[in-house]
Amino acid sequence: MMKFGLSNSAHDILIGIFRKYPQIAHVLVYGSRAKGNYTSRSDLDLVIADQEIDRFTLGKVLADINESDFPHTIDLQSLDRIQNEKLIDHIRRVGKTFYKKV
Repeated sequence: MMKFGLSNSAHDILIGIFRKYPQIAHVLVYGSRAKGNYTSRSDLDLVIADQEIDRFTLGKVLADINESDFPHTIDLQSLDRIQNEKLIDHIRRVGKTFYKKV
């Protein structure tokens, strides 16, 4: 089953990476993949929500993704660092849960 246009294996790669970081509790997908109007070439827009993530940790997560077999371009941000109010509003309107720590 495809989740946000990702194969199960691509989805599982990211979930495995997020699970390595105890400070990541909730990740949202937004943009075309959340809205359902993505194409095969669409990037994956993700935001870490509900907690502060320092830049060092965010960099480590991105390095893990880049070193993995994840097949898509990814944009990963931390919600607490986004300054653009329109982007924050967009994330709040269309964002869907991609990962939630259990």
